[in-house]
Amino acid sequence: MNNKKILAVLLGILVLFILLIAISISRLERPSQEYSQQFKKLPYTFDFGTWSNPNPSAVGFDGTFPKMPSEMMVYKVVHPNNINESYVRELAQKHFGMPPDANMTRSPGLGLYWLETSTRLLEFNPKTGSFNIEKIDAIDTRSTTKDDYPSNQDCNIIAVKYLMSCNLYEVDTYLRGIVDNTKSVGAMSLGFGRKIAGYKTMGPGGEILVHIGPGGEVVQVRKSWQELVPYKPYPIKTAKQALKDLHNRKGFLTGLKGKINKITLRYYTSSEKQDYVQPIYYFECSGTEIDFYGVVPAIKNGYIQSREEYWKEIKEKRGTPGK
Repeated sequence: MNNKKILAVLLGILVLFILLIAISISRLERPSQEYSQQFKKLPYTFDFGTWSNPNPSAVGFDGTFPKMPSEMMVYKVVHPNNINESYVRELAQKHFGMPPDANMTRSPGLGLYWLETSTRLLEFNPKTGSFNIEKIDAIDTRSTTKDDYPSNQDCNIIAVKYLMSCNLYEVDTYLRGIVDNTKSVGAMSLGFGRKIAGYKTMGPGGEILVHIGPGGEVVQVRKSWQELVPYKPYPIKTAKQALKDLHNRKGFLTGLKGKINKITLRYYTSSEKQDYVQPIYYFECSGTEIDFYGVVPAIKNGYIQSREEYWKEIKEKRGTPGK
């Protein structure tokens, strides 16, 4: 009799132990309401493009999934404020030596600042803090002979020196690439990207573009570089779950057929005004003719607005009911 009682107690303990394990697994797979309430649901702020592969599962991955962190920091964007004519003139004089009496106008609608001299035009966006300055000359008068332009290595040296001399170079800058645009715009184009906590960024919100003309003259510079402060670490998907989301059309894929060679984490910076900079999964792919890429938001579903919720919100703001 005593043995039966002992056996019953042991069975009860075993059942309770199994229930506790099941509850723990459930909480790991699906965040509890109490846990998720600690996090603000982030907005969907990814303007990846208007076209994506309608059959993303045709792009497969046969490699080993990389081990990723369980969470990543989300950064809050500090938007520029108190932007006025004096601010823009000071910026133009500080970085480019433009005279304080340069002619200034503002574009209707967007409210861009245009500051112009006889040789250069500066455009400043007060919403994002990004700016573009270029030499005023006819592009079609520039030489299209490649020998009139510096080599790729010299272009890099010229661009970095110029950015440093203008106090525009950042410590977390890296060279994305160099493109020969001598036939189209009369310049060698260099793109510099940004790293955030060691991760590369994707998107036009964190980049510097430098165009170098004949003889090594810098003819255009465009910079978009948000001021960021750490907001909060958020749980992220595994690489395997991110691939599943990509195949389920919850991301963006620029090629039709091919294979995924590498899966990494990056941060996405938008050219539009965004409140938070969030991590993404970046898929490096190769096709039969050209290489392409895919992207998926890295933050776990449920902690971020879905693309469908985003478009429904946009349509409602425009007065069109969502689907």
